[in-house]
Amino acid sequence: MGRDRCLTLSFAWAALRVLIGCGGSSAPPPPPPPPAFSISVSPSSVSIGVGGTTSPVTISVNAKNGFTGSVDIQLQGIPQEVTPSPSSSFSLAPGAIQAVTFNVSASATAGTSSITVLTTSGAISHNGDIGLTLLPPPMVKRVTVGYCSLGS
Repeated sequence: MGRDRCLTLSFAWAALRVLIGCGGSSAPPPPPPPPAFSISVSPSSVSIGVGGTTSPVTISVNAKNGFTGSVDIQLQGIPQEVTPSPSSSFSLAPGAIQAVTFNVSASATAGTSSITVLTTSGAISHNGDIGLTLLPPPMVKRVTVGYCSLGS
């Protein structure tokens, strides 16, 4: 009986040493993620007839992990005869939203383009896209109607 008791204590002591040894060398927690931002472009595409102005496209900047910097935005790949409002370069603070419209000249060529929304702040950059479809002007058909006189 004394031998069983001694054996039980030996196993208990060994288990306790293993448990104490496991908890003594824990690794430090990982560092928090770095500040960052994301962008949102809505709607992702617009259509307009030549000579018109698109409905607004909203571009927003969302902070992540405590990001507080200003974000520079550039619109690239804008077709000739299309002018963005505001200009193709502007800045936004986190949480801000900017509505962008595109004014299309009456002499613009119909077709589809992809405008890149390039956003940067320091070493962080993200891209978005806006699909722009320029519709041809409506076809106008002229009809000449002759007349005839009756009588006399």
